[in-house]
Amino acid sequence: MNIETLTSFQLLIAAFFIASLILHLLQVGRLRRNKHQLAAMQANIQGLSNDLRAMFSASVGLDKRVARIEKKARMQAERQDKLELHEPNLQVYGQAARLVRKGADLDEVVNTCGLSRGEAELILFLNGEHNVTQATH
Repeated sequence: MNIETLTSFQLLIAAFFIASLILHLLQVGRLRRNKHQLAAMQANIQGLSNDLRAMFSASVGLDKRVARIEKKARMQAERQDKLELHEPNLQVYGQAARLVRKGADLDEVVNTCGLSRGEAELILFLNGEHNVTQATH
């Protein structure tokens, strides 16, 4: 082997070594970036997980409150039904109020429900958008 061949071979080895070193440094840099991205993603996932747990806890509490409100509403409706069954006059007043909300006038409420004029005027006043004085004329 001559010196030129040896020098070319050494240069080739040196170039290969330098290229390997550059590739290694690039991979190390990429690895560091990936580690930082992974840490940021893990922190984001942890935050989302905490938010999800908080939302779940809130929804459980809300479900309980809604269930209590629905139970009270059912009990109230049952109580109203019992009252209407025991008090037939309440059914008449309820019917009169529904008629007024549908637009019935004073005479129609008196004739349909069999109420006195004063009772019908009161229901019209409490439930209607009409003026009682206009309805009596």
